[in-house]
Amino acid sequence: MNTNSIALTDNDVAERGVVSCALQGADIPALGPDWFQSPVLWELLAAYRESGGLGITELCAWLKERNMLDRLSPAFLFEVWRYSPSTAQAGFYVEALRKARLRRREQQFALGVLKRIEAAEVTADQLADAMEREVLALRDNLDGACDHVATLSDAALETVEELQCRVNARNKGKLPGIASGLGNLDSATNGFQKGRVYVFGARPGMGKTSLARQIMLEAAKTTPVYFLNLEMSSAQTFEALLATKGEIDFGRMQAGTLNVRDFARIHNTTRNLLNLPIYVDDRFLTAPAIEASVRRMVRRHGVGFFVLDYLQLIPAASTEEERNPILRIGNASNMLVRIAKDMKIPVIALAQLNRDAESGDAESLSRRHIRDCGQIEQDAWFIGLLGTLPDDNNEDAYTVNALTGERVAVCSNNKDTGDFRRIGIKIVKNRSGRPEGLVKLLFHGPHLTFKQLADSH
Repeated sequence: MNTNSIALTDNDVAERGVVSCALQGADIPALGPDWFQSPVLWELLAAYRESGGLGITELCAWLKERNMLDRLSPAFLFEVWRYSPSTAQAGFYVEALRKARLRRREQQFALGVLKRIEAAEVTADQLADAMEREVLALRDNLDGACDHVATLSDAALETVEELQCRVNARNKGKLPGIASGLGNLDSATNGFQKGRVYVFGARPGMGKTSLARQIMLEAAKTTPVYFLNLEMSSAQTFEALLATKGEIDFGRMQAGTLNVRDFARIHNTTRNLLNLPIYVDDRFLTAPAIEASVRRMVRRHGVGFFVLDYLQLIPAASTEEERNPILRIGNASNMLVRIAKDMKIPVIALAQLNRDAESGDAESLSRRHIRDCGQIEQDAWFIGLLGTLPDDNNEDAYTVNALTGERVAVCSNNKDTGDFRRIGIKIVKNRSGRPEGLVKLLFHGPHLTFKQLADSH
């Protein structure tokens, strides 16, 4: 196909009509040069606005003083001024101009796609992601850019409604957000709430992915969950979910020493997992592709919770990002914020800590330990860093109800602790109004699960 033969949309009628109505004193919204294909009509509208809205005669004198009459002659001015019979048609002309501008953008995008296909520059997946992002951007322009700007009254109404929803949830014995199943963590976060980014960071082997899976299983009880794992395959993720959900020894699963009872439990757990609305994705996606994928999952499957494992593994989307990992992670952080805000869902992002945190001591962790992630420190609503805790034989493991405070003993820490490891979540940022502190947990390695410690936080 000869892409050079396709002409872009022209709408001289709408352009002349808009400028004519403006010259006649109509209230025209702020339009940019990209709304016009005629440079001279745009120049005339810009000059009229710069002059302060002078009448046609005064405008001619104003243009003469600035030596602009060679391009904007009096005859041309009067011709455009008389073009529209009435300013009542201004809205019609602006709408026609907006649609023409949108069609030009669509055609420009289509031309770009055709040229990239002809040059074999993109794969099918890359092309689909690029097309979806552009379509979303075009959709945002359908109703005009100003429709996304809320007045204080709009914001106040939304805030009051949200506050009432939180109160109603508490009155019904529920958290305002999505529960994690770990009582004191829920007390610190008030549950994972829509529009917010939550970050959990750790060195390898501390159990951050196990924590994310455990939270994901709890969240799936109330909303569909999308889990993007850049580190493990979907089969590996499902195997870990089997161990957590079914309380099956993960070490024996790896060693192949399962017995008949284990397989019966695997069968029942598989059936239960398949009934949960969890979508697992192991593709190695760039930040723009991740954003497009999440938006697609929200629209198609009603996803209400997104988990990313983990932030530093997101590949570069450009040469600049390849050269600058801080820029790459910063762009990924901005992407997560857009997902949370635009899709109105909670987002959990796991992050790797740098080697300065190699000691693993939870008490000593701080935001500076998050690797290449200065931007995420600013963007995140909540940051919790996982590290080890010293042994204390006087503490028992509990599950804690975040609403009632009721504790149910899970195991005694002064008995057999060989399968348990003490892990703390150091809260280094929390916009929920709760103080920063330490959530103490026991990590049960065979089942890849966390239990609450009695004196946590």
